[in-house]
Amino acid sequence: MQSQMEVQRENRREHLAQLLAWCDDRLRTHPADVESLLKISGALWDMGQRVAALEYSRKILTHHPGHAEVREAIQRYTEELGGAGRAIRSSPEERSQT
Repeated sequence: MQSQMEVQRENRREHLAQLLAWCDDRLRTHPADVESLLKISGALWDMGQRVAALEYSRKILTHHPGHAEVREAIQRYTEELGGAGRAIRSSPEERSQT
């Protein structure tokens, strides 16, 4: 028998998987939908796919280069992944200047 915590974790995983599927469908018709893009990045982070979430957030900036929330997420993700000492490079051009 599963503990209540295990059930909650499984429910959370299922919810995140459903959210990712919904966002993926939405992006097929609205590829630059910032809310869906942010939800995917956040869901990946919550699912423990930290590096994928960071890279996905960076990809968002190709559609929304000045989006403050995305830049903040990249900063937070980078710091939590241990990259606080490195400068955040948000666009491919900026990252290539390292």
